[in-house]
Amino acid sequence: MAEYWSVVRLRKTRICVAIFLFWIYWRYAFHAVVFFSIAGEKHYVTQSEAGAWAEVTVPVPLLLTISYLAFVWAGLHFMERRVPRMVFEAMCVFNVAQVALNSQLAYFLVAEAVHMGFSPWGNTLDRGRSHRLSMLLYLQYHYRQLDLLDTVFIILRKKFLRITWLHILLKLLHMWAWFFAVRFSCGGDAYFPAAVNSACQAVVYSYYTLSMLDLQIPKQLQKGRIWEVQSCQYLVCALHALYVLVRGEMPRRVWLLNLLLMVTSGVWHVDFEEGRRFRRVQRTDTQTRSKTNDHVAPLKSVNNNNKQQQQQQPQQQLTFSFDSSAWLYCYHWGAAVWLEEHLHKDVGTGAYPSNLQFSGASGGALVAFSLASGGDPRAIFEHVLAESYPMFSRNPWRMGKAVKIALERFIPESKVCQIVSSLRVLLTRVSLRPPFITGEVVDEFHSREDCIDVLLATCHVPGVHIKPHSCRQGYYYDGLMWNSLFVPWQSEDDSHVVYISAFSLNQMADIQPPSLPLWWALFPPPVRILRGLFWIGYRDMDRWFAEEPQDECCGCFASRPRLSKQDLPARGIYADSFHQSRALKHRLARDLLVSQPQPLSEALLRKDSVTGDVVADLIQYCERSAARNMRVSYALILAGVCLIIAVFLYCLSN
Repeated sequence: MAEYWSVVRLRKTRICVAIFLFWIYWRYAFHAVVFFSIAGEKHYVTQSEAGAWAEVTVPVPLLLTISYLAFVWAGLHFMERRVPRMVFEAMCVFNVAQVALNSQLAYFLVAEAVHMGFSPWGNTLDRGRSHRLSMLLYLQYHYRQLDLLDTVFIILRKKFLRITWLHILLKLLHMWAWFFAVRFSCGGDAYFPAAVNSACQAVVYSYYTLSMLDLQIPKQLQKGRIWEVQSCQYLVCALHALYVLVRGEMPRRVWLLNLLLMVTSGVWHVDFEEGRRFRRVQRTDTQTRSKTNDHVAPLKSVNNNNKQQQQQQPQQQLTFSFDSSAWLYCYHWGAAVWLEEHLHKDVGTGAYPSNLQFSGASGGALVAFSLASGGDPRAIFEHVLAESYPMFSRNPWRMGKAVKIALERFIPESKVCQIVSSLRVLLTRVSLRPPFITGEVVDEFHSREDCIDVLLATCHVPGVHIKPHSCRQGYYYDGLMWNSLFVPWQSEDDSHVVYISAFSLNQMADIQPPSLPLWWALFPPPVRILRGLFWIGYRDMDRWFAEEPQDECCGCFASRPRLSKQDLPARGIYADSFHQSRALKHRLARDLLVSQPQPLSEALLRKDSVTGDVVADLIQYCERSAARNMRVSYALILAGVCLIIAVFLYCLSN
């Protein structure tokens, strides 16, 4: 954004429009939100046992949650092949408005608490004189609703790396937490976390505003300080909630929820920042080693200078990453079979090139292991359908036993040393020390038993297994539950990682299937459908290698207004780098092919070696079953939305 500001002048028309829209919101929309959020037609405010302004209704945040999730899903799909939108002026007004609104709210909350003689804790819910304080607490709840608009700007700017499950969950959880606080505890001690949260939001949005305008940021508002402010916010609010929960006179259910939210937010926040620092240290160490090698190079013989320069030139690494997907990992097995058939391997050892790696979590780790070890993914897949499926398809508690049987059968002792430098497995480590739940990546395996133990740990699903899996003097759960999955774990960007996902909702994936019912991951469909899903993965991998990555503007340029000459350099700076990164890793992947793949039409006419069915028929059967199940799910969702709207209208009429 700072680069855009330095190239293009601020557009006064857009600024005026954004300011006018904010004025309309403050003058009219805000009062409408208040009216439709309060249960009552004649009066905005009613007295209840929870205090004034406590008659907020459930349908409003529920509709906002559904609309928010639907917008994120639709927005990511809509913007995937489009250029980023220039929303600098709107973002500037939004950030300044957030600073002003949150600063004003923090000041009024503290002033009202001083006026009422409140201490930081130990205050009772005084229903007789807490009308103004309750109104301020309702504003805090409404500002958390307004904070959801931040995701809109992220999607329009195509900053997809920031659209993480952590981002979405935190915004929704904070909105719902303040809904329950206003609904059941609108007054008393609730003022303190509201004031702390508003002050912290004002500081954070001040940093955003100064960064956008490319202004000199004071030391107090540096990025590291912002992280410390947010960490202190979670810590202070958690301690306050714990005190009120133990010694206070407020509804304990609300403050227990607040305590859990603050602890969870703090853990995710700390783990997210530590993960970023760890990746920065890794990248710095890699660059340092590269510079050191370049410095030592002149000491070599002059006659072999050209050959040594070629050897010293670092190879660009490429990683095929398989996500966690439970039973949908049959899609991964099909992709793995295609890679096993077409990628170059050493004739003697069967190992892949040194610049090729594989990674995965949970079931995806099993697929990655089969490739890294030079195994036969088709044989493992057939074992899954023939033996594992009857064993735990309807009895998930036997999953650990089935996985162990498969690993002991397909992990020979001679293959362990081969996967040391080519496999990365994701785990969720749990401990009694903060941050309690952390992500851990394993890329070294000491023995066959150690390799089996690590793969069992990444498939140890919580809920199905109550006790964590003991491994390497630690305790672990499924890699799916790793909280660092809420951020892109593989690297800082996706330039050298080919993401293979079995879920169509993953917008960061390079290879993914059409829409599949999510419940197939937990409750597997019949074997014929799983076999069709296997061949869909095979087909999609073949398509990805055969087709060149398309530009983001492809197919959408006709409906886009023509850019003026003065906008072209700004759009070039502002545009996303997805196309360049995807083209780079596509070229790296094609360089690893031992031969060009056969045409897709011929591949689909082949017959399955086990059942004798035509591959195209299996794919068609799976896709039709998925489409039928998706239509049923859409009908149920539509019925649920209609029911919510009916309840909402009923609440308004009464």
